[in-house]
Amino acid sequence: MPQPTLDQLGAAIRGLRERRELSIEALAAEADLHTVSVSRIEGGKQNLTWVTLTNLAAALDVDMVDLVRLAAEQPRS
Repeated sequence: MPQPTLDQLGAAIRGLRERRELSIEALAAEADLHTVSVSRIEGGKQNLTWVTLTNLAAALDVDMVDLVRLAAEQPRS
């Protein structure tokens, strides 16, 4: 399985959030995170723990494997 960068993972999370028309605040609440953390994750500035990644995937209603694949398809910065 490809290993996306933090920037790619953040872009995938942001894209899924926007497609679901969720605000950062709504995603943060659903994933039990602080809004600053979600913002930093989407910007590729914060590393994710396994728990954080699974919480975000669940909040975005996407399988973890699909999230990682989507992230790997994002352009590298």
